[in-house]
Amino acid sequence: MRVEQSRWTATSGWAPAFPSGLGDTASLVLVFGSRDLLSEGSLLRELREAHQGAPLFGCSTAGEIFGTQVRDDSLVASVVHFEATKAQLARVSVGCPGDSLDAGRRLAAALPPEHLVHVLVLTDGLRVNGTEFVDGLMAELPRGVTVTGGLAGDAEHFQERSS
Repeated sequence: MRVEQSRWTATSGWAPAFPSGLGDTASLVLVFGSRDLLSEGSLLRELREAHQGAPLFGCSTAGEIFGTQVRDDSLVASVVHFEATKAQLARVSVGCPGDSLDAGRRLAAALPPEHLVHVLVLTDGLRVNGTEFVDGLMAELPRGVTVTGGLAGDAEHFQERSS
């Protein structure tokens, strides 16, 4: 596995400069940033163009981690190349916290069980009951599959849901 990271800020743009050396060999691009930067869209388009074919996966945060630094109002991209692992995205909608258990079950059903080893979950921090979501997910995943992830945030605002 190889990983390259870059951070975008209004004062310095992408540093280190984009596109990364992984380019079209990227297996996955993890993206975390401020709500405003993610909503604006042009930075995500740059990432998609630089790493065509790689799924973009991420969420808004209450602080972006880049190396040993944590800051606000930035966008952090971690470009990952797996030698022998395939990354696949799946998405389900959650209407309200009461739908969380069923949404977890539906997400598990959307993932092909063959060769499934790990699930990375990012979910809406306002509309999802995290405990129920994970209970539904774990009830339907094949035995031995591990899960990590988190609930998306929009800093201190706690008002905008992910889409």
